Amino acid sequence: MNPIVNQLKEVIVKTYSNINGISLGIISNNQKKYTSAGRKLHTATDLNASASVSVMTGGLISVDPLLNFISGRSKMLKKEIEVEKKKSYLKKLHNLFDIDYFVGKLKIPSECVKGFEYYVVENERFTTILKLNNKTMNTFLLEELANKFNEIIASENK
Repeated sequence: MNPIVNQLKEVIVKTYSNINGISLGIISNNQKKYTSAGRKLHTATDLNASASVSVMTGGLISVDPLLNFISGRSKMLKKEIEVEKKKSYLKKLHNLFDIDYFVGKLKIPSECVKGFEYYVVENERFTTILKLNNKTMNTFLLEELANKFNEIIASENK
């Protein structure tokens, strides 16, 4: 065996956005997509994802879900999913509105902007509208929530 060396003059890397796992048939189009915390919860609560029907009828199932339920791990993982959702809402909020909007338009004190963001993300009505990507509705609701938040700040400062 003799090695053959080919030196390339130029390498061009092209990206093809239409080529992915679904278009190649590697994964199905309707496959459920999990977040990191969602995968952990699914794994912790699934009886046995790899067990076949014949094995399960024989009584061989995973005891992990039972142990995770008793230890409280499943509950902890459900809370982790909620935290993950709140983080995604915060990221979406940052993409729609900047700090200048909160301070200038909504009159939120600059040192309280972060607290206001968390206050807003805890509001179910706001997160529902945020999911719809309706910036106009978000703007109206933000103004309403800003008034309430400013009232809370004023009452605490008395």
